[in-house]
Amino acid sequence: MTWTLADLDGNTTLLTVNNRLAVELRARYDRLQSESGLRVWPSADILPWNAWLTRCYEHLLDSGFTSADLLDANQERLLWENIVEQSSRAQNQPQLLRAAAAARQAQAAHLLIADWQLDEARLKSSGGEELSTFLEWRERFQTALSEHALISAAALLPLITAAFDEQVLNSPARLVYSGFDTLSPAQQQLFERLRQRNTEIVEHLEPARTFERTRLTADDSEAEIRLAAQWAKQRLASDANVRIGIVSPRISEQRQDLQRIFAETLTPQHYLATGGDAQALFNLSLGEPLDERPLAAHALLALTLLTREHALNDIGQLLRSPFLGGYASEWENRALFDAALRDDGLPRISVERLQFRLGGFDVTDYRHCADLLSRLAKLVEFHDQLPRRCSPNQWVGHLQALLGILGWPGEQTLDSHEYQQHERFKRVFSEFAALGKVQPSMSLTDALTQLRTLTHDTVFQPQSPATPIQILGGLEAAGMDFDAIWLLGLDDQTWPASPQPNPLLPAALQRELDMPNASASRELAFARRLTERLCHSAPLVIASHARQCGDREQRASPLIRDWPSIDASELVGDLRASLRDACAQHDGLLPLPDKALRRPPSEQRGGAALLAAQANCPFQAVARFRLAARPLAEASFNVDAAIVGNLVHDLLQRVWQQLHDSATLAQHDDASLRDLIVPLAQATLADLGRRRPDLFSPRFQAIETQRLTHLLIDWLNSERSRSQPFCVEQLEQSQLVELGELRLHTRTDRIDRLADGTLAVIDYKTGRQVNNSGWFDDRVTEPQVPLYCLHSDGEVSAALLARVRRDQAGCSFVGVSRNEGFAQGVITPQNYEEETDWSTLLDHWRWALANLADEIRHGRADATPSPQACSYCPYGDLCRVQEMLGEDDA
Repeated sequence: MTWTLADLDGNTTLLTVNNRLAVELRARYDRLQSESGLRVWPSADILPWNAWLTRCYEHLLDSGFTSADLLDANQERLLWENIVEQSSRAQNQPQLLRAAAAARQAQAAHLLIADWQLDEARLKSSGGEELSTFLEWRERFQTALSEHALISAAALLPLITAAFDEQVLNSPARLVYSGFDTLSPAQQQLFERLRQRNTEIVEHLEPARTFERTRLTADDSEAEIRLAAQWAKQRLASDANVRIGIVSPRISEQRQDLQRIFAETLTPQHYLATGGDAQALFNLSLGEPLDERPLAAHALLALTLLTREHALNDIGQLLRSPFLGGYASEWENRALFDAALRDDGLPRISVERLQFRLGGFDVTDYRHCADLLSRLAKLVEFHDQLPRRCSPNQWVGHLQALLGILGWPGEQTLDSHEYQQHERFKRVFSEFAALGKVQPSMSLTDALTQLRTLTHDTVFQPQSPATPIQILGGLEAAGMDFDAIWLLGLDDQTWPASPQPNPLLPAALQRELDMPNASASRELAFARRLTERLCHSAPLVIASHARQCGDREQRASPLIRDWPSIDASELVGDLRASLRDACAQHDGLLPLPDKALRRPPSEQRGGAALLAAQANCPFQAVARFRLAARPLAEASFNVDAAIVGNLVHDLLQRVWQQLHDSATLAQHDDASLRDLIVPLAQATLADLGRRRPDLFSPRFQAIETQRLTHLLIDWLNSERSRSQPFCVEQLEQSQLVELGELRLHTRTDRIDRLADGTLAVIDYKTGRQVNNSGWFDDRVTEPQVPLYCLHSDGEVSAALLARVRRDQAGCSFVGVSRNEGFAQGVITPQNYEEETDWSTLLDHWRWALANLADEIRHGRADATPSPQACSYCPYGDLCRVQEMLGEDDA
C-alpha cells in the first residue's frame, strides 16, 4: 500500500531532503485539509532532515543525556581552518595558499567518514600523503572538541541513534522520508534501530503517472534559455493557473542568464526594475551570496577601508553608494570626485589618499564633499582607538559603530528587498559573534575576513509571493508537483555529471563504498534516478540541450537520447519573429532627435579636438564636448601610451628650454647631450614618480632615464638634419583662437622661428602610426596643426608632426612645407596633390575649419557613421548607430 499525504496524522513525522520540499508538502497537506471542509486542523509534523536532527539534539540537552555544545557549520569551518593553519606552522611547512578551501574539504571528509561509518583502521590502511595529513588534522579536531565539550554535525546522527537505543528519545509511531535518492549507512542504521523499536518506516513516493516527454536541441545555452522562457510565457498566457518548473542541473552557473532572460521575456516592462514586480511571474530558487547584494557589499567595502587599499572601481562604488550617509546631498559631488580619482589613474587607493584628495578641493569646488570628508576623519580617529585584538562579540560592537559613523544603511527608505538584506546582514553579525566559541580572540583584519566569509556563505533569497513559474536545481525540484517541466542543459557533458571525489579521502575507497560523487557509475545511477523522479513530477516533460558550448560540440545526454525529438518551432514558433513583434508593440522607443540642437555658447571647450570630432561625426562632438558624456577613465596598471606621451612632451620642453636654438644644438655631440638630458630626465621622472609612486619606483626611474636619454639623442640628431637654422620661439603655448563666432582654447606643442623669418608649427607624436592624410580631407579630420598654422602670430611655412619614437622606423618628421627640402619626410603640397601650392592648402584649411566652426555654432548634431568615426567611439548606444544602419552596413 502506497503512503500519501492524506495518511498523515498526529503519530507521523515526515522528513524531507531539503527545506523547499518541506514547504511544498506542508502547503499540499494544508490544501488537502481545506478541500476536505476543515477550517482548523493541527499543523503537520513535516521537517527537513537536519531540522529534525537538531530537534532531537535539543531534547537530549533538556534530558541531560548530553551536555556537549553543538557547533554550527560556520563555527566548525573556522575550527578546521585554525587547525589547518596551526598544523602547517607546527611542521614549518609553507602556508597553504587556500587554507579555507582545504578546511572545507576536511569538514566534508569528516562528515563522509561518519555517514559511511568508516573505521580508523581501514582508513589508515589505505595510505597516501593527503590522507595522512587529513587524519592528523582530524585527530586535532576531535581533541579540540573533547577539550571544550563540543560536538560536530558529523557526530550528531550517531548520538541520536544511541539515544533511541537507550530509550532516552521516544520512538515515533511512523517515520516517513521523502525526496531521498539514497540513504547513507548511518541513516539506514538509524531507521533499522527504529524499526526494531516498532517504528513504521515508510518512503513517500509520488504516485506513478503517465507523462509525455520530448526533447529538442538549441544552438547554444542562450538560445536554449530563451526557448524555455518563451514556452513558459505561452503556456502562462493560455492558462493563468498553470504550474511550470524550469529545472537546470547547472543553475548556479546559469543564474544570471536565467534571471536576465526570464525577466526580459516575461516582464519586459519591469526588466530594469529591482523590486518584486520584475519577478511577479517567476521565482529563481537559488539565492545569491549576501555579499553580492549592494547593501551588504557596500557595508563590507566601507569596513575594510581602514585595513587595506581598495581597487579604484571599489572606491567608485562607495562614492556612488546610496547606503552611506550624506549621499542625498552630495551624490553629484561624490560622482565628480570619483571621476577625478579615475583621472589620477591610480589602480588602488587607501583611506589616507581619499582624505588627501578630498582635502585638496576648495569648498567652492564641485568635487568638494564636506560630509564625506568629515566621516572619513571620524572613521580614522575611531580606528586609532580600537584594540589590537578582542573577542568576536566585542568586534560586533566596534564594527557596527564604524558603520554608524559612515551612516550605513543611508538616509533613504529601504525597499522590501533592501530591508530584507539589512535584516539578514544584522543576523550575520550575530553568527559572527558566535564564532567566539571556537576562537575567543582575533585581530581586526581576521574579524573582517571572517565577517566577509560568513556574508559570502549566506545565501540570500528575498521572500516573494508564490509564482506560477519555478526555476530550480534538480535536487530542489525532486518531489515537487508541476503541470509541465522543462529540463535545461541535459547534454552529454553535463548530465550525468563528472565524478568529483573528496580529495582528502582515497578515491578507490570512495568508489568501493559508493560514496557521493565518487565514480562515473554512481553519477550515472544518480542522474537516472533523478531524471525519472522529475519525469513523474508533471504530465509534460521537455528536455533540451545546446548544440554548441564555445568551440565544443555537444550531444544529447544518453539519458534522454531515446526521447522523441521535435523542432523548437513546434513549441514556440519563430522565436525571432515573436521578439520582433514584442519590440514593435513596446512603446518605450523614442524617435531620434532633429539634426539641429540649440545653438551652443560662443566659447566652447575642447579646442582642436572639438573640430576633429565635428569633422568625423557631429553627434560625437556634441556628446563629448557639449554633453560632457565622456567615459570614466580607467586605472592604469602600467606605463601606458598616454603617460609615455606626457613624459616625452615634458622632457622635450625642458630640453629646449636649455638649448633654445639649432646653433646651440650644433655645439653638442652625443656625449654632451647625454650630460644635458640625464638630469632633466631624472627631474621629469621624479615629478611623475611623486604623482604615481606605484609605477615609477626608483629602479624603474633609473631604467627609464636611460631609455629617454637614448630616445632624445636620436630625436635631436633628426633635428640636426633640418635645412634651415631655427630657434624655438614657443613651447606649450596656450592661446584663444577665434573662428568666426566660435572661440576655442588651444595649446601648441612648439613653434620654431626659421632663418627666413617664417614659422614652423610642430606637434609631437609618440604613437606607432603617424600620418597627416587628414589635412587634405574635405572636412580636415585632423585639424590640430592646421588650426595652429592659421592662427599663429606670423607667417607659417611648415606644418610638422614630430614622430619621437625608438623602433624600426625611428624618429622622423611628417608634414608639409612651402619649400622643398625642409627635412626628410616633409613634402610640399604639390608632392601630395598636383595644382596645390602652400597658399592653396592654407585657403583649404581656412575654408574647411570655418565650415566646421559654423556647424558647431548652428548646433549640427546628426550622426554620420563611418569606419573612422565609429571604430573607437564610445557613444554608439547614444546615437543608436545600429538602428540607423542595416545589418550589412553595420
